[in-house]
Amino acid sequence: MDIEDIIFSYINEEAEFDAVLDYLDEMPKTDDSVKELLSAIQSFDIYELYEKLLVDFRSMLNEDEIKMISSNCKLKFILPVPGEDEEA
Repeated sequence: MDIEDIIFSYINEEAEFDAVLDYLDEMPKTDDSVKELLSAIQSFDIYELYEKLLVDFRSMLNEDEIKMISSNCKLKFILPVPGEDEEA
């Protein structure tokens, strides 16, 4: 199972949102995890996905990816962009 499978389980009421959060907490800091999250944010507007990318995996992203993810986050959520205060 990947993050998208778990999110679909949540959407279909087969799992609690905690399952998504647990999966994110257990994600290893690898290029495959970054790819998985980048794919997931194309399909789902879930703040925690952006938070994971922009905080925990920020060092693995290039400047263009950070800008794109931050920009999308600003458009989709009224919450602060995760990790933005760390840039200052």
